[in-house]
Amino acid sequence: MLTRLEVRDLAVIETAELEFGPGFTTLTGETGAGKSLLVDALGLVLGDRGSASLVRDGARHATVSAEFDLPAESAARKTLASRELPEEDQLLLHRQIGADGRSRAWANGVPVPLAVLRELGEALVEIHGQHEHLALARADRQRDLFDAWAKCDELALTVREAARAASEAREKLEKARASGENSANRVEFLRFQLRELEALAPREGDYETLFEQYEQMRHREQVVEAIAIAEAALEDGDTTALGLLARAREALAHVPASAGLGDIVETLAQAQALGEEAARSLQRIADTDTDPEELDSLNERIARYQTLARKHGVEPPRLHEHQAAFARELEDIDNSGERLLALQKAYDAARQAWMTHASRLSGKRRSAAPRFAKAVTAAVKALGMPQARFNVALEPVEAESCPAAGAETVRFEVTTNAGQALRPIAQVASGGELSRLALAIEVLSHGGSGTPVMVFDEVDAGISGRVAELVGRQLKALASSAQVLCVTHLPQVSALAGTQFAVRKIQSGKKTATEVALLDEEQRVEAIAAMLGGINIGDTAREHARELLAG
Repeated sequence: MLTRLEVRDLAVIETAELEFGPGFTTLTGETGAGKSLLVDALGLVLGDRGSASLVRDGARHATVSAEFDLPAESAARKTLASRELPEEDQLLLHRQIGADGRSRAWANGVPVPLAVLRELGEALVEIHGQHEHLALARADRQRDLFDAWAKCDELALTVREAARAASEAREKLEKARASGENSANRVEFLRFQLRELEALAPREGDYETLFEQYEQMRHREQVVEAIAIAEAALEDGDTTALGLLARAREALAHVPASAGLGDIVETLAQAQALGEEAARSLQRIADTDTDPEELDSLNERIARYQTLARKHGVEPPRLHEHQAAFARELEDIDNSGERLLALQKAYDAARQAWMTHASRLSGKRRSAAPRFAKAVTAAVKALGMPQARFNVALEPVEAESCPAAGAETVRFEVTTNAGQALRPIAQVASGGELSRLALAIEVLSHGGSGTPVMVFDEVDAGISGRVAELVGRQLKALASSAQVLCVTHLPQVSALAGTQFAVRKIQSGKKTATEVALLDEEQRVEAIAAMLGGINIGDTAREHARELLAG
């Protein structure tokens, strides 16, 4: 249940705090006062898209907070658990939209993405907008409402997923077939490219090694000169590094052990041994002759690397990867027959899965259609349309492409007068009739869904009088199983509510703001009398208002 809604700096609302109880609550007020804006605010805190244009002029950001009581086994608790969010008896959702357009959201104090708000919102609240009767003309909306009532919406989702899998499998199969048709030319191209690359036989790290060897050989004279200088410093001549190390070691070696120089003597011995090893290594390098032909061979191989790398648009060290990719592609083409067979089997299996699920869905729809038609017919008759007759038409569609909606279309048909043929609901002309049809279908489709809060935003537009009272009674009856909030202009509807909020637009100087107030019994009499009688409220209007409130 929604227990509290707080709105700050949202459009014309500077601040509004509403506390809700169970049952049937209405929001009333003049057109443009901001009643539907409160519904929009609730939508924002449940994940609807927002923008900087919603922030009140001069404010840094708009904020909306909503608090809900959560029963132990509620769907929202399961969502919180799956998202590893704090599970408590109350759920506090908070949404902030900055003047720069940036949006932030929290659930029980933890920052969350908008997707989490939307997921929680689906478990908590159903909002039926004031233009629901227009949406009802859409084929997809009719199908979704019917599937929800027939309790086959999960199966419908399975069919959509199976259709997507079949579509992806068919796309892969068709792509493989198209590739196979052009494979002969591609095979010839790949084999030619591979012959060139195989002649070079590139290997991982080969190019770097070649370049290093080439650089060493190319600078051979510089290396020989440096070695000669180093060898001379180490052991050629009268004064050499090795000779000096030997003299230092021998001098200290004859000092008595009590002097504590043993470690230094050992260090000098190690240094002398290392120097001698360095001298021998230098000598081995110096004795190695440079082969001009080997240098030319290295140069040629490096040039071939670079030429092929430019041709294939890759770096020379990555030529071996390019060769491997060509080889894999050629192998795939060589095995295309087996691959095509596997893809065909995969597509056949995906299509069969869709047909299985779609057949089950069709069976459920055919079984539910007459029952749903009977229920809607009874509901709209109770709403002042005694001659109305409703039907759900299921028409098979071509199933070869595995349509996502299933093996048939769902179309609502209605007639509101005796002797008239059933027509698609979109062709019903009366706005009042459409509103009543939409309300009846929405309540039937969603009343048993388990959603704890149902919001109706002027869904009673276009009706009045006795029909308005019937609509109000249906909303009141619905409030026995769910919390119902309704934005309405109709006194007959508002009088049947247990709680009524008045929404007023206040102008002070150049500023305009929306004010929301919870009405007591006398205030409700005045508000409903104003809805009945206009600006000048008389005793007759007040007496009528009291009669409506008395039920």
